[in-house]
Order: sequence, then structure tokens, then C-alpha cells
Amino acid sequence: GMFLFITGCALIGMTIAQNQFATPTILDVSERHQQLVDTGFYAWIRHPMYTGIMIWMVGTGLWLESYAAALSTAFLCPLFVFRIRTEENILNEKLPGYEKYILKVKYRLFPYIW
Repeated sequence: GMFLFITGCALIGMTIAQNQFATPTILDVSERHQQLVDTGFYAWIRHPMYTGIMIWMVGTGLWLESYAAALSTAFLCPLFVFRIRTEENILNEKLPGYEKYILKVKYRLFPYIW
């Protein structure tokens, strides 16, 4: 559990370091002069911060030996899917190059899975 907790925290931190626009809220990209980041973790998956959050949540539950908490991440998956789809619609519309980025980086959260 502690390994997953630390891995999730590290992934979140490194994502924020790689992309100054990575935030927990969906903001208007044009007002912030957002630029597309397609290097680092973003070369493999489109939403590494959300991947880190999910790994962190599972790790927290396991580390605290609360298997119900670890499993609760599965119940939050539909919320992550909804948010990612909403965010991608906005980015597709407002962020130059995002449409090509989606074709280049096929996976949203986990390589070879989704």
C-alpha cells in the first residue's frame, strides 16, 4: 500500500512539474494561454495526474488496511471517465494541437488499457 501511495504522490508531483497547466479544475485554456504538453508522462498517457490520483487512492486504502477504501476507487472510475471526456471535449475545441495529440497518444489513463 505504501509503495502505491508514494508512487501516486510522485506521479502527481512530476505531472505538475512537467505541466504548469495541470490543475484539479477545468479552466478556460485560452485565457491562461495554455500550451500543449506532449513530453514526459504525457507522451504515454493523456491524463497522468488522474492516473496518479487513482494509484494514490488505492495505495492509501491498502496502506491503512482499509480494503473498502481501496475498492472505493472503482466506484469513482465513472466520475473520472466523465471528467476526462468533458475535459477532452474542451481541450479539443480550445487547445491548438490537441486533436493531433489524441491521435498520437492513444491512452488516457493506463498504457495499453484506456
